[in-house]
Amino acid sequence: MKSTTSLATALALTLTAPAVVATPQINKDHEPIELELKYQSGKTYTMLSSMRSNTSVPMGEQVMDQRMTMDMTTQMKVSDVDDSKNQQLETSFTRVAMRTEVMGTVIEFDSDVPDEANPMFAPMLKMVNKPFTVVVDENHEVVEVTGLDEMLKDMGAMGTTVINKDTMNQVNGFDVSGLLPGKPVKAGDTWDFEQAMPGGAMGQGTINGTYKLEGTTELDGIPCAVISFVGTMDMDLGEAMKEAAAEVPEAAAALADMKIEVSLFEGAIVWDMKNDYPKSYEMDMKMNTTIPNPMGEGPPMIIPSTTSQSVTTEIK
Repeated sequence: MKSTTSLATALALTLTAPAVVATPQINKDHEPIELELKYQSGKTYTMLSSMRSNTSVPMGEQVMDQRMTMDMTTQMKVSDVDDSKNQQLETSFTRVAMRTEVMGTVIEFDSDVPDEANPMFAPMLKMVNKPFTVVVDENHEVVEVTGLDEMLKDMGAMGTTVINKDTMNQVNGFDVSGLLPGKPVKAGDTWDFEQAMPGGAMGQGTINGTYKLEGTTELDGIPCAVISFVGTMDMDLGEAMKEAAAEVPEAAAALADMKIEVSLFEGAIVWDMKNDYPKSYEMDMKMNTTIPNPMGEGPPMIIPSTTSQSVTTEIK
């Protein structure tokens, strides 16, 4: 498998480094290190996540560009669960902002200015500052979620498309299953991973790839490990889509012939070795969706899309 370009690593470092400070150098000559994940009881974790996507839909001789951005701030207050090794994460989304642009038409939403909320996105106001509780075990896997169903019910149909119980392992922006190598590693060492990417009604993707320890560095006086990753993704269409298409034979046939190909999935993680938690995450993905020609004749329609995502974490 090809190695990740240095661009993703540079992006992750730039994301966390102060603007007036040059990007830190990566030390590749170091003793083996052991990466651990820990939630610190009594601490509050604030995650700032940002997603950008662009899709180009061919419309005859023209192309319709669709752009979307989504910014979200998530807070988790960590505490121990009595008489167990479990930990409780009191979680809330403190800000959600979205912007879509299609053929020059722009629709925006920002929970910080609720009076200006577009009716299309207004249900998302019901997810802001509505705490719910996530309990994780000693392996950091979700074992219980409370309060989420009430929030999703208030959001109506939009609730299940934004977040659901299946996405709780990613609520903080990092699905840590399989991220850690489980042994001491040094610069240049690699380890494989498989990661689920829940997509709501659209289905679920499975990413298979490889992590690589690029080396160590120091940010704001904190020792960090820099990990790059590269992978491929397979998509399993959701049952909701299949059921909807089954009611329309033409749609069912089109769905059966639809193909999703991911040509690029790569990025980098900066791991805070003092607090034993990811400090930042950067990901870039390119994907082509091929569907039968809507006109019934001619070559299939190829819809290219690009997605970039970043997450930074502050611990206090």
